[in-house]
Amino acid sequence: MKPKEGRKLHQLQQRLRSDSFVLYKRVMTELFRHHEDHDFVHRLSTYFRSSRYDKALEFAELLSEQTYSDATTHFVAAQFAQLIRKYPWDPKVVKTDPEAKAIRKFLSSEHKCTWLNRKFSLYDNFRSPHEELLSRMRNFIRYVIGEEPPMDMIYSNCAFGAGASLGVHGDATNLLRKLSVGKFSVTPGAFTHSLVAMWHNPHLRDILSEERNGFTCLDFEDATKRLQNRVTYVNHNKISFVPKTAITHRAIAVEPLLNGFLQKGIDTTLRLFLKRVGIDLGNQSVNQHLARSGSFDDCGDSTFVTIDLSSASDSISIGLVKSLIPPGWYDLLYATRSPSYLLDGKVYPYSKFCSMGNGFCFPLETLIFAACCYAVGAGKAGTDFSVYGDDIILQRAYADDALKLLRVLGFSPNANKTFITGPFRESCGADWFGGIDVRPYILDYSLDSLENLFKWLNLTRRNELTTLFFAGTEDIILSSIPESYQFWRPVKGNPDSGIDTFGSEHLTSRNCFFERRSMTWICKVLLTKPKPDKGFGLQTYRRNSVDMYALLSGVSSRHYEVGYSFRRKTKTTVSLARYGEAISNWLPYS
Repeated sequence: MKPKEGRKLHQLQQRLRSDSFVLYKRVMTELFRHHEDHDFVHRLSTYFRSSRYDKALEFAELLSEQTYSDATTHFVAAQFAQLIRKYPWDPKVVKTDPEAKAIRKFLSSEHKCTWLNRKFSLYDNFRSPHEELLSRMRNFIRYVIGEEPPMDMIYSNCAFGAGASLGVHGDATNLLRKLSVGKFSVTPGAFTHSLVAMWHNPHLRDILSEERNGFTCLDFEDATKRLQNRVTYVNHNKISFVPKTAITHRAIAVEPLLNGFLQKGIDTTLRLFLKRVGIDLGNQSVNQHLARSGSFDDCGDSTFVTIDLSSASDSISIGLVKSLIPPGWYDLLYATRSPSYLLDGKVYPYSKFCSMGNGFCFPLETLIFAACCYAVGAGKAGTDFSVYGDDIILQRAYADDALKLLRVLGFSPNANKTFITGPFRESCGADWFGGIDVRPYILDYSLDSLENLFKWLNLTRRNELTTLFFAGTEDIILSSIPESYQFWRPVKGNPDSGIDTFGSEHLTSRNCFFERRSMTWICKVLLTKPKPDKGFGLQTYRRNSVDMYALLSGVSSRHYEVGYSFRRKTKTTVSLARYGEAISNWLPYS
């Protein structure tokens, strides 16, 4: 891209950032006008005209919690709710404190887990009134994961993720930063496991070993001392927050570096065991298919219903896990979890077993909820019931028993997202109303960049309902994009790199032409690349071993600086792309 064109793109992006809220209001005004036949739309429009955005946000929350008589009304209400409640509002404009609400919710879960731990401790000396169900859950869990953890498999699956860790945070969290950090953070109970796991990998073993006369000296005792000198012991993870809605954030935990490395190995192993019994955590389609089947609501007790839980991961108490998980597994999970959390500069002991951000939290909660379904007699996983995290689907005949057992275990069903009767079902990002896809488009970003405007134009045409709902907003969005940057293309590409054609717009666009010699379309697109982490010195100890480990972990082999890049920093340029096929049969004249 030429320097002059780069400056023009930069100026356009700056203008879009400054005008983003004005553009959002224009779009919403058009949508209010287009759907004014609905009573709730008139009320939202009144709030926007009077700039009472906090009232609009409160009303949008109510819309998302109600039930409706037909698919169209349900979709329109849900769509307006998601355009408002997920939008990244300035807290000063809507007068909310989402982080404070997230903290209150987190501490409330901790308080509940404290009482649950006391309750489960009583079962050490007294028989639980629900012992038969708990015993069935234990039997299922043992059947899935075995009595003892397969340590060789777990150590072989350990890996470093791309996210932040204690000591390696911000945007610079790439693999090179993590392996080259001065001190590895780890809890005392996880040190030995992390040492053995690193020793299992030949490239990480090199990092721990001394090199003598060009040869690596494989001395486990020496490697133990070297790792001891490179670790810093901590007893906590760090609570941070990510956006969820404009009203509340989601609390997540940043784990110690080596704990996260170990938790990844446990996560992968648990996922493999769950897949053997019909629960594939890499595939949401089973839940989505069963949810659609249940939305027809015509099969009586065999109708599939959906159950969703509030703060599910934050409600897994230590006492519950100790009561259900085989002792060998419990010892491993307990050793690799963080026993405390850091919040507002102070450290507090956990009452919950693991929090969101822990690497094995998701398969662990899936395993517990699947065991709950099995205990109430729901049948076979993947066929008669399905669990994906806290998304639970089972037949209506077993729903009441499952809900009772979940409450006994300390979980709170989310009444607004649990659907036992009626024609609506929701699970794993799929919303069905009588078999009709009514999933709304979720606007969780500002209309503040060319990439985001492209995303709006492409993704709001996901299906017939969304295309009809957003009809009329295309001209408003396009009016904010200069013609020279309207990158039309006759194909479906990355939603933030260009505009998928509505019809024949690419034929008159100056940014797209057909090359008859090669029979390909050549179109301008936005090319976004990760920004290389060049500010970090590359004189890393045992750099060759780090590079080889990175390559085997999926880093691009073309140039390491792309693989060793910032997590969120990118560079956007205008480039040309060739397309051999097209979704449009329109060809330009000779």
